[in-house]
Amino acid sequence: MKCKRLAALILCLVLAFSLTSCRSMSSDISALLTPPDPAGEMGLIKKALGAYAKTGFTLKYPETGKYQSPFIVQDIDSDLINEAFAFYSTTTDNVITQHIAYIRNVDGKWVTVNDNSLTATGVEQILFSDMDNDGTSEIIVGWNVFGTADRQVAIYSVSDGTLTQRLLEKYSGFLICDLDGNSKNELFINYHNIAEKTATAKLFSLTEQGVTEIANCPLDASVTQHSLPQISKANNQSAIFIDAQKGTGMLTEVIVFNDSTLSSIFYDPLTKETAATYRNSSITSRDFDSDGSIDIPVMKVLPTAEQLTDSERAYITEWSSVESSALVAKVRTIMNYTDGYYLLLPDYLSEENITLTRKISSRLRIIYLWDKQDNMALNEIFRVQLVSETEWDSPDYDRAGFTEITRQDGTVYTASININTEYNPITDEHLKQMLKLIG
Repeated sequence: MKCKRLAALILCLVLAFSLTSCRSMSSDISALLTPPDPAGEMGLIKKALGAYAKTGFTLKYPETGKYQSPFIVQDIDSDLINEAFAFYSTTTDNVITQHIAYIRNVDGKWVTVNDNSLTATGVEQILFSDMDNDGTSEIIVGWNVFGTADRQVAIYSVSDGTLTQRLLEKYSGFLICDLDGNSKNELFINYHNIAEKTATAKLFSLTEQGVTEIANCPLDASVTQHSLPQISKANNQSAIFIDAQKGTGMLTEVIVFNDSTLSSIFYDPLTKETAATYRNSSITSRDFDSDGSIDIPVMKVLPTAEQLTDSERAYITEWSSVESSALVAKVRTIMNYTDGYYLLLPDYLSEENITLTRKISSRLRIIYLWDKQDNMALNEIFRVQLVSETEWDSPDYDRAGFTEITRQDGTVYTASININTEYNPITDEHLKQMLKLIG
């Protein structure tokens, strides 16, 4: 009987702990974090905030970016004296208010001067930039208003010892950059309004007189989500690249500033879409060839005699730069994201004369010559197969004409050339140059 009572007691304790844990996990993560009080200067800064905010506040931790603390110490005016900024929230009648507090060192004592507030749920990112070239950095804050789907970016300036809000704008992504080449940073914002089915890019500058919207332009609004904007080069000038999910595929907006006008190079005002950079896969743009400029993937379907869906088809991916407002292929590849490698294709192999067969279960890819006139595959050119090191290194393993190309993490990347093909310039040495690991 005692054993039964003991077992029942243990079960009750386990259930109580589980229910308490579930409630805790669903609450605000900031409320769960109770770090020890900071020592030294940071402790004095926190004390100054406590004296100003009194009780009932919660420190807020930025979700992304360089600054990951609710307290940021920064010499924003280069006078060799640090200023501090604190991020915290208060709750009144179930309404959460976010605050940014400005804290100064006055005669050796940290004092909270003032703060700015808005109704929001958290801090996404914090940046510093001297946007008006007056020698004092502005504070740029991305606020999560109602989760990550509804966000606002604010610009704050410190002037005459007071923190002042200069701008508050809705955003999907933002970037501090010099897009117009005037040696002064601007604020770039892209915003996708799903309810109103609009998407817009805006560029703001900051002067002593205030914030000015320099220009704006429409973007493809039929997308479902934008990735974060990146600055790179297009048409030999600075440009903003934004990948966007559209259906099962993706497109890339390329935005430039010319003659006081902001424009997305591939956006068609008639269709209101950016179809030229669309691909049937969620492959993001990137600096594929490491030349310092972002490349856009253009996918060319490989021919087949079978009826296949878009997801079943094989493609050549052309990594393309933007030149004279056109996409120019720089590197041509066959990408294998499943097995973590790609093939660099020579000029004489293209979607006009090759096809590919995939055998996913055996981690095998076979490249064939393609007869465009008769719509059929001809001779095999070569094949690539992945094998475990244990198998490959076993004396009992039949390599059957395969050559090791490289190996990584217990996997051997092997290839076999069809020497019976009438004309096959591919050699083992070529394949070692062609096969590259995705990393």
